[in-house]
Amino acid sequence: MGMSVAMKRLILKISLWSGTLLGSLLISLLLLQALFGRQMERPQIQQLGRNLALNVRLTELNLERYPHQFSFSPTVGMDNYTSSIMVPHRVSTMNDGSLRELAKSIIDETFTCLTV
Repeated sequence: MGMSVAMKRLILKISLWSGTLLGSLLISLLLLQALFGRQMERPQIQQLGRNLALNVRLTELNLERYPHQFSFSPTVGMDNYTSSIMVPHRVSTMNDGSLRELAKSIIDETFTCLTV
């Protein structure tokens, strides 16, 4: 029960046209995704920029509200900790020589903390 040559040609033509149609559909979907993806990217970047500007302004308002130096130790349950956060931090005003000396002075303690 072999198929006739005409039937084989018909099946071949249908499969080729189906493949061509499927390929064109996939290519058009990829192009549409690329176009719409790029258009969606720009508004998202603009929104992220607005959010960043808002967050920077809220941070400025928060820093204006509180004093430049406050102790965080009671907040985190470390009442005996005597250090405080200073704005600007003293390290930001040090020159290179002072920074080198400070780094050398804490090497052993840092090594101990990292290896224990």
